[in-house]
Amino acid sequence: MKKHLLIAGLICVATIPPAIAVTKCVAFGDNIVSCENNTAISLGTGGAIDWYATCNTGTTTVDLVGVGVCAANEGQAGDVLENISVNSSITSSNKYCWCKMISPAVSQWVRPPYSSSTTYAACINQCARVCGGVDNTIRNALFSNLSD
Repeated sequence: MKKHLLIAGLICVATIPPAIAVTKCVAFGDNIVSCENNTAISLGTGGAIDWYATCNTGTTTVDLVGVGVCAANEGQAGDVLENISVNSSITSSNKYCWCKMISPAVSQWVRPPYSSSTTYAACINQCARVCGGVDNTIRNALFSNLSD
């Protein structure tokens, strides 16, 4: 009886397919010809603003979704950070725009190329438009630092 159970178990193990990792392929990189800003602003907590853009590679259209946050971290255009600091109790220090792509892949935070805002209110009015514009500096930084 043990022999039959052992044989049945081996047959089951041999017929179960192995786990296969999922890979998501997206047509990006230097092939992107242009991006159109489809920013839809929805104000969230801490200055979080959603942004959308449609990029064209010439033969394929890819929709990007991201978030723009006004944070306390200064930086230069194209700087990349894994984490940013948003001070929820003092909005006056949250005047530096940072962009993050969340779809079709997740990027790190990228500092867009525009002059720093002088106030939190000015930052939240500009941040989504700048992030959604996806110029070359932002796009290169977003796609060079992707994670799972």
